[in-house]
Amino acid sequence: MPRKFATKEDWLVACANTVELLGSMSPSEFYNKETMEYHSTARSAVVSLANGLADAGDFGAFLQREDQTTRRLPSTPEALRGMALSDMHFRLICTFADERWMPGFLARAFNDGVLIPALEQLSANIDHFTLQE
Repeated sequence: MPRKFATKEDWLVACANTVELLGSMSPSEFYNKETMEYHSTARSAVVSLANGLADAGDFGAFLQREDQTTRRLPSTPEALRGMALSDMHFRLICTFADERWMPGFLARAFNDGVLIPALEQLSANIDHFTLQE
């Protein structure tokens, strides 16, 4: 069951802690390609952060607009600039959701240097979101 956050401040603290953890990790610490396993808490922290936010954007319209290859986080941090916050949030959700078909998608975002900046941008714009109830 995903973690529920009582306040936006709780979410911000969890996000800062997760960004700090991710920033201290190497790609092989985050995701072990040989065992196809993530760090014991890092992936679940990212998933909880993404699922802890409620977005006023239209997720169904996003899924119709984007195909399966474009609905994930982009491959460069520069591509996050100017991206709508709802799209960034939805792309983060789709990135880890696609793990069902292709293990390691979230690791790609980490290795490409996109995961941390995406979390930082969501954090910096927390007022765009409400918390999941």
